Amino acid sequence: MGAPKPCLGYPSRTAAIQALQAKGLDNRSIADRIGIRPSLVTALTGKSQKPYRKLTDDQIADLIERRERGWSYERLAQRYSVTPGAIHYQCLKHGAVSPKQRQRPVPTEPGQRQLSNGRVQRLFTVEDDRQLLDLERSGMSYQAIAREVGRAYTSVRIRLMTLALREDIPA
Repeated sequence: MGAPKPCLGYPSRTAAIQALQAKGLDNRSIADRIGIRPSLVTALTGKSQKPYRKLTDDQIADLIERRERGWSYERLAQRYSVTPGAIHYQCLKHGAVSPKQRQRPVPTEPGQRQLSNGRVQRLFTVEDDRQLLDLERSGMSYQAIAREVGRAYTSVRIRLMTLALREDIPA
């Protein structure tokens, strides 16, 4: 790494970026002004313009209470500026069930569905669920189960959480 490069009257590009961010400019505007790529703006400051949004314990307690009163994942996501998936995960993790929530039938035949982002999602079948539960009961870790069934670790973990919660969801 070389010496700092003076930029826009500041002793370094990093100092220039920090000053421009303090003025409220976004990374793309800063990159255009300095003449570098937006990804280099992030690299030089060591942080993204959009920091990871973590829910606090108080927010989680509040969203669980609201979910149990019937709020949708989408409405909660807008309230807390996170994705509906993040809300869904917290509800699964803490066992929060909406009074409107109903069990969806589990397919008996293998299938898949197209997601809005273009990716294909393989659906779990009744037999898949049975196998997951048997492997979990045998003491295997989620990672080992994922390798055994040929699914992603997160898919296995979330599915097992969903199966545990299903007992509380009306049919």
